[in-house]
Amino acid sequence: MKYTLRQISELIGGRLVGNENALIIDVAEIQHAKEGEITFLHNPKYFRYLESTQAEAVIVPEDFKGEYKNLIYVKNPNYAFSVLIRKFRPEPPLPEPEVHKTAVVSEKAEISSSAYVGPYVMVEEGAFIGDNVVVYGHTFIGKRVKIGEKTVIYPNVTIYHDCQIGRNVIIHSGTVVGSDGFGFTQLDGKTVKIPQAGGVIIEDDVEIGANCSIDRATVGNTVIGEGTKLDNLIQVGHNVKIGKYCFFAAQTGIAGSTVIEDCVMCGGQVGIAGHLHIGENAKIAAQSGVSKDIPPGAKVFGYPARDAMKANRELAHLSALPELFKKVRELEKKVG
Repeated sequence: MKYTLRQISELIGGRLVGNENALIIDVAEIQHAKEGEITFLHNPKYFRYLESTQAEAVIVPEDFKGEYKNLIYVKNPNYAFSVLIRKFRPEPPLPEPEVHKTAVVSEKAEISSSAYVGPYVMVEEGAFIGDNVVVYGHTFIGKRVKIGEKTVIYPNVTIYHDCQIGRNVIIHSGTVVGSDGFGFTQLDGKTVKIPQAGGVIIEDDVEIGANCSIDRATVGNTVIGEGTKLDNLIQVGHNVKIGKYCFFAAQTGIAGSTVIEDCVMCGGQVGIAGHLHIGENAKIAAQSGVSKDIPPGAKVFGYPARDAMKANRELAHLSALPELFKKVRELEKKVG
């Protein structure tokens, strides 16, 4: 598959500066790109590769000031490049509708005639699998689970009873939805389990990475809002409520009953304590430990998490302590 730069520029809505007839045969990372390949620049950390790349063309932000033989200026290079990835590296087609002969499906389950249910899938009674849903092999669908249209569930996913999955959801391999929340109490010196009798609601257009755990609620529902994206290895505790269009990087853990409003972003390895409230548009930097409520729009960092600018100043002061200590010792010697 080949496209001219003029065709590519039209496809991504960009402004081309360079040879519009140059042919592009593939996409590549800027540090590895070769002749005939197109790449992109977005993160300033990669601008240094512009001098060494062999790419035929580079997609850049509209305010980019550098020079290269062929440039396409766009509003969002990340998005533009993702469009080209789909053109040059299309994903394998989804399987045709079928219930595989090795699948174990309850007679009391309902499966759309346009759905695919792969090898060794188990579907229990009362479950509903909607139009154009794809359920890959070795997945377990529990009792009364509802799965909305065009959702894709990759191999080895477990969805416990009474969970609801919306439309256009993607759940990657190894994830567990609806396992028991971590609910216990102490009685006469012993640990007693509190029944976890609620469910999980995953709204439309959510994507959940590999090996995540979404606990069911004690009562009520654990909720993941529309358009939210979870990276791999994320823990969502019981009765957590996550709003719309949130973004959580890998190894984030959210303890029970915390409420997270819309458009919150968390870096990797963030820990959020239970029963907290995280305001809309808050940003939590990687490896932060959140132990109290965060107001809307706040940017926090550190352990415990606090205003990011303040935390960075504190770290800068800490790095200066050895030199300060040395000066104090020198002064003490002079005084003494």
